[in-house]
Amino acid sequence: MASIREKLQQLEAIIGHQFHNADLGIASLCAAGALEAATTDGNKLLAMTGDNLLRLILVDEMSDRGFTRGQIQAVINRLSANEYLGDLCRRIGVEALIIKNNSQRNDRPSLITVSAAIEAILAAVWKDTGKDLGAVVNVIARIGLWPEP
Repeated sequence: MASIREKLQQLEAIIGHQFHNADLGIASLCAAGALEAATTDGNKLLAMTGDNLLRLILVDEMSDRGFTRGQIQAVINRLSANEYLGDLCRRIGVEALIIKNNSQRNDRPSLITVSAAIEAILAAVWKDTGKDLGAVVNVIARIGLWPEP
């Protein structure tokens, strides 16, 4: 089983971003109740921020490319869905890095947990870079979230 530090290094390799503040990267991987020192909500607040960052970036990128509001909303609905994000998380190998709470140790993380990890990672990168949206856009592209493969 990989240590927390090893999981962070694997995450950094997947997303192409090295965290200056390792705690942000680690927090993005924490399921609710995973670490005693962490908030009991795990990565949920980061995930909330990441969800909104994803939506902002998609609206900005797609409006610049001439998409209509309806087209943009359809893409946002598809790409921000838990099923889509959960599948992406599993495909790129982040699911194996999730730091689970004691009751989940031998179980596969839930769909909500894996989709929250992707969103939390986006927020962690944003915060780690001094709120640089360009860094988040780079991660989104690197993991194949947008533009769609």
